[in-house]
Amino acid sequence: MAKVIPFKGVLYNTSRVDAGVVLAPPYDIITPEFQDELYRKSPYNIVRVDFGKEQPGDDEADNKYFRAKRYFETWIRDEILVVSRKPSFYAYEISYVINGEEKRLLGFLGLVKLEELGQGSIYPHECTYSKPKQDRLTLLRRCMANVSPIFSLYRSSDGKLFSLLTEITKSKPYIEATDSVGAIHRLWQVDEKMDIDVIKEEMEDKFIIIADGHHRYETALEFQKAMREKRALSANDEPYDYILMFLTNMLDRGLTILPTHRLVKEIPDGINTKLSEYFEIEKMINNFEISDKISDGKHVFGFFKNQDKFWYL
Repeated sequence: MAKVIPFKGVLYNTSRVDAGVVLAPPYDIITPEFQDELYRKSPYNIVRVDFGKEQPGDDEADNKYFRAKRYFETWIRDEILVVSRKPSFYAYEISYVINGEEKRLLGFLGLVKLEELGQGSIYPHECTYSKPKQDRLTLLRRCMANVSPIFSLYRSSDGKLFSLLTEITKSKPYIEATDSVGAIHRLWQVDEKMDIDVIKEEMEDKFIIIADGHHRYETALEFQKAMREKRALSANDEPYDYILMFLTNMLDRGLTILPTHRLVKEIPDGINTKLSEYFEIEKMINNFEISDKISDGKHVFGFFKNQDKFWYL
């Protein structure tokens, strides 16, 4: 089963920076306009490391990956970032509002030992592409650090870990900050041996499903392979044998899964006839009606083609 361990995290020094201006979402949803906004927010925003700007004159010797390395190392040297003194897990809570309902997602950050996907206890659900993996691999090689956690799920009906995390959240967080869409992020360091043991015991027989971060995970596997080729084999685990994950229980009531949108190109003629062999098709009046149907059903697809709107069950 999955091996999950505590680690010495690299955290923002809250006595030096306002956590609210250094937050950034995952790199692959940041538009150029939002990237500019994050740059303006703070000279220490993590976007400068995780998803830096390309500059005129960039070359193999000076580019966004080398700048990321300089930012990361300089921030540590200047104590903008500080390293935890003890191996720790990190309780993480996200409070947000969706469709007028307040929700709270609770989980923790930890290191997960790398495994080939689908061959052990870690499972994917997406295909990946070479270009973003090369981007993430180059960044990892320069910074030698996981600067963005993978979002993963496990399943447990045992409430012991949930009770522990809930109790921890009653104390003052190390970091509390509001992001650009109004969600509130809170982080607590968990370094007591008894608490660490509860988390490790909870995870020792669990499977893990990657919710977001497939490119980063496969990049970590490639990096691990390269490092093993460069170094003598060791009987002990090395740092590159692990990857940073945010883990939450898929039974957590704060977890929200929304429908996604995809653009389909080169739709064949007679698509309605072909789809009707496998789906019951009902024409909708507008996009809102499609959304309502999707929300109310299972195994439902909404489809928009030119001026025709359908949903499929």
